[in-house]
Amino acid sequence: MKRAMILILIWILSTITFTQNIAVIISPGGFQAKELNSVREMLKRNNINYDIYSTRTGDFWDMFRIQKEAVKKVINEIDVKKYDGIVIIGGIGVKKCLWENKILHDKILEFNKAGKLVAAICFGPIVLVKAGILNGKTATCYPTFETKKIFKKEKIKYLTGVVINDNIITADGPGSAKKFADKILKYLKEKKSGKTKKD
Repeated sequence: MKRAMILILIWILSTITFTQNIAVIISPGGFQAKELNSVREMLKRNNINYDIYSTRTGDFWDMFRIQKEAVKKVINEIDVKKYDGIVIIGGIGVKKCLWENKILHDKILEFNKAGKLVAAICFGPIVLVKAGILNGKTATCYPTFETKKIFKKEKIKYLTGVVINDNIITADGPGSAKKFADKILKYLKEKKSGKTKKD
């Protein structure tokens, strides 16, 4: 009887769907809409919860002033324990508003220490460099003289496209946005099933 109850409990637990949650970061000074939309559409399509954060609340334009995003949460409010990962969207405003943001650096370090997803695209990976989690690794970002110089200084091997290092995913820009979103989804699915691996 006791064994039967245990088996029933195991079956019940196996049928429970644990919803995943992602913190998405955008710059208030010009985010990249294609990158945001690719990630958001993937999350919605797969019933993954997400919240959008920035350095302040407000309605923010993308870098081409075509799409406006209402942001109601600020970065220092992120509760790392609540989320399965953090995704930093790129755009021209990232350098000015996010690269040197110490609060964001601390959140990234918390996510990384907990072995949770840390993903960034375009100019976003430089935030990861500044936080100190890409040093000596292989990664990518939007290629400019400045970003490549930063990579070289920190002995980061630069590749194109999407690069995966365990729980860290980087991508080089809007041309890789869909693949970036797909790799995030793959990672989250593997994490959920307990089968995360380097790709």
